[in-house]
Amino acid sequence: MKLNSPLPAELDPAVNFWRYFKVNWEASPYHFQRALHLHQEKIEEGIDPVNPAPGLKSYLCLLLGGGVLTSAGLGALAATPLEKNCEVLSTAGSIVEAIERKWRRDKSDDILKDGVARITSAMVGDIPLLVQLDLLHHRGKFHRWLQNWTEAQSDFEAVLAEEGERWPSHLQLARVFRQTKQPGAEKHLRIIFDAFSANEYTVPATVILAALSELGRKEHRALRDAVLRDRIDLIKRAVSISLVEGFSQPYQVLGRIGRYIFYTQPQVLIELVSGISFPTPDEASHDELFEIAECLKFVGKAHGQAGTGAPAMRRWCERALEYYQKAPSLDAFKRTMYAECCLLVKDYSQAETQLNQIPETGRSEHWWHRNAQTKRGLRDLESALRSISKALETLTEPVYRAAFLLERAEIEADQKNPECLETIHRALELTDELKFRQQLTVKLEEFSGRFNSKN
Repeated sequence: MKLNSPLPAELDPAVNFWRYFKVNWEASPYHFQRALHLHQEKIEEGIDPVNPAPGLKSYLCLLLGGGVLTSAGLGALAATPLEKNCEVLSTAGSIVEAIERKWRRDKSDDILKDGVARITSAMVGDIPLLVQLDLLHHRGKFHRWLQNWTEAQSDFEAVLAEEGERWPSHLQLARVFRQTKQPGAEKHLRIIFDAFSANEYTVPATVILAALSELGRKEHRALRDAVLRDRIDLIKRAVSISLVEGFSQPYQVLGRIGRYIFYTQPQVLIELVSGISFPTPDEASHDELFEIAECLKFVGKAHGQAGTGAPAMRRWCERALEYYQKAPSLDAFKRTMYAECCLLVKDYSQAETQLNQIPETGRSEHWWHRNAQTKRGLRDLESALRSISKALETLTEPVYRAAFLLERAEIEADQKNPECLETIHRALELTDELKFRQQLTVKLEEFSGRFNSKN
C-alpha cells in the first residue's frame, strides 16, 4: 500500500468513529454513554444549528442536550415530515426526539398531541419493524405525559409483545403502573435489574439508572429495601461504569436513593460513593450541579447518622454547598433542599435567604418545616412555632408527622414550655421505626429531666 493511498474503511478512524455510534446508539451499552460525552465536540462538529438534517448526528446531538442547536433549529428538526423519513431508524428517531425536546422546553401539550397524530399517520405506511417499534415507544411516552394511561399502556405492551427485551418500554410501563396505582410496576423494574445483572452490556445505561432512580419513589419502598439488602453491588456497578463528565444520571441515582437510606443505612450510602471522583463545580454541567449537591449532602447526613463525627458531616455538606451555589434555575423544591444543606452547617442566614426566594404559592409543608428550623436557629421562636404549626396543618404525607412533631417539641423546649413532653409522646405514638423511636426516647428523657426537676 502506498503511503499516500487512502486507508481501507476498516482502518479509517473517521469511518470507525461513526460506525461505532451507528452500531451502538440503539442498544446504548454503558460504554456508549462514555463515548458519547467524551466526544461531544466532534459529534456536534458540522451540524447546522439553524437547519439540522435529520439523522444519526442530529440524534446524538439531541442525546447530548441539543445545546448546539438554536431554538429555531430544534423547531425545524421537530417539524421535519415524519412520514417521508421512516426508512432509517436514526432519521425517524432524530425527528421524534426533537419533538420530545421541544415539548420539554415549551411544556405545551399541543406539541405532544401533534406528535401522537404524526406518529400515528406515519405508521400507516410500510415501514421497517425496528422503526415501527421505536415510534410506538415514543407515542407511548407522549400518551403517558398526556396522562392517556390506557393508550400509553397499550403502546408499550405492543412493543414488548413484539420484542420482550426492549428495556426502555419495560421502564415506561413500570412508570405507567406506578402512576395509575396498578400492580406490575415492581415486576418490570425487576426484569430490568435481572437483565443488567445477567449481562450489563445489553441494558442501556440510561435505562438501568432510571430504573434505580425509580427506587427513590415512595411507592417502591419494599423493592428499594430488597435491592439495598440483597443487590447493593448492582447499584455500585451501574453507577461506577456510567460515570463520565456531562452525564448527570449516576449522581441523580445516588441523590434519590441517598434521601431514603442516609438515616437507616448510612454505611451503605458511604460505601456507594467511596472511590467516586466528582467533577469540580466549575467542571460539572448545569444538569449535574444540583444532583451532585444532593448526593454530597446526603453523604454528609449519612456520616452524621453513622457516628463518624460532626466534622465529617460538615465537610461533605460544605462541599455540597459549592455545587448548590452554582446550580441554575432553582425551583421551590431545589431551593428548599439548598436551605436544608445550609441548616446542616448552621448557616441560618443563608437558609433564610434561600427560603425567602420561594413565593408563597410554592411553600409546601417541607418549606414550613425548614423555615421553622431556620427561625429556631435565628432564635425567633415565635416565628418558628408558627411555621411548624403551618407545616403540620398543611401536611399531606402522614409519614413526616412524627418528625415535624419532634421539631415542634424542640421549639417548645427552647421556649421553656413543658408541653414539649406531650408533643414527644404524640410523636412516639405515630412511628414504629426503631431508630427514630430511640431518638425520640432520648429527647423525652432529656426534656423530662429538664422540666420535671423544676416541679
